[in-house]
Amino acid sequence: MRTPDQIAALIDVPLFARTTVYPESQLMAALVLLRFLAALPVGAVVGGYLTRMLPAGLVAAVGMLMAAGGFLAMSRWDITSLESWTATVPLVVGGFGFGLALAPVNAAILASTADAVHGVASAMVVVARMVGMLVGISALTTIGLRRYYAEQAGVPPVQDVCPAGTTRCSEYSDLLKAAGIAQEQTVFLGAAGCALVAAVLALVLLRGAATRGTPTRTGLGIG
Repeated sequence: MRTPDQIAALIDVPLFARTTVYPESQLMAALVLLRFLAALPVGAVVGGYLTRMLPAGLVAAVGMLMAAGGFLAMSRWDITSLESWTATVPLVVGGFGFGLALAPVNAAILASTADAVHGVASAMVVVARMVGMLVGISALTTIGLRRYYAEQAGVPPVQDVCPAGTTRCSEYSDLLKAAGIAQEQTVFLGAAGCALVAAVLALVLLRGAATRGTPTRTGLGIG
């Protein structure tokens, strides 16, 4: 299962890092995202094994709830949050949750379709994931930008903030940075909401899939 949340993490986590603690280093911002990405394949393998013993809908729902919790915590990050080790927790939890939800969806599709159409069924899952990500990130970005412009509208003119004769100062930059942080917090909060919806849908749509006993390789889509 791949919701708008995952692409939101890929885009907005490095963006948040650049806005706050790593304004001069794209590498350091990317390393913040790496904490999320490193947990994802671990969750995928664990999800593959759990799908053999537990209902696919339950495994996927738990994964999406973990992702929702991670994004909810990210929506509360402020300008100094990434300086603390505690910022790693929601990144790892969110990444692991996304990985956990991958195998149950693959296994459910393969268990619910004939062997002759497994290739087409798998392809349709990929297409659905890509479309979901693109539509979702477009919607989340639109909402986030609306929040940004609303915050920016409340920023006083530069001449009211900076010393006379200057066109930019650190105080004014901090106000614009706060508007950017508000935008990213809104995207993270929206992503948490999407993950909660995905958890409910997983319980409903995957409840009848006969995936218990499915080989792990099949659940991961590699066999």
